[in-house]
Amino acid sequence: MSGMMDEEPELIPANVVDIVHRFVRLVWEERNLRAAWPLVDDTFRQCWVQQWLYPMRDQALADGFEPDEVVAAFCSPIPDHPLWEPFERAQIRNLISWGDLGNWNTPIHRRKVTANVDLVFLVPTVPPGGVIPPGGFVEGISILVRQTREGLRILNLSSDHVIPEPGWPPRLM
Repeated sequence: MSGMMDEEPELIPANVVDIVHRFVRLVWEERNLRAAWPLVDDTFRQCWVQQWLYPMRDQALADGFEPDEVVAAFCSPIPDHPLWEPFERAQIRNLISWGDLGNWNTPIHRRKVTANVDLVFLVPTVPPGGVIPPGGFVEGISILVRQTREGLRILNLSSDHVIPEPGWPPRLM
């Protein structure tokens, strides 16, 4: 009699870990969000920019920037907009405050959020056996990775289950 408990947990696919490591290298080591931006899911790009712009929408309008047009410009894999530089500086400053993720580890077992979304943990120290037990708690950062028509993309940072939803304000947590 073989039950679900007898099955070996699935290992996280190498290509999922690879996109997370590329994103981390570009952002935390090279401090280059522009180079990492093509790795970011379209929905997350939109929400990320909306979250940044939300508290200063009135100022953006006063400065001649229509918020929805700014968001649309930032949704490009290679954004070309005058507000990109302040956005990138603010985001890099925030992200690097999380720690030196370039030296963190990835537990080995796969965690699916939906059929096309994986949850990847980055942890400063590897848990025993490289595995976070079900219901277990470990210090770290969670990153969602989604399979899209274009390939794997970073879908969310620091949420272990929230699929971003655009809006003013967007839903990221």
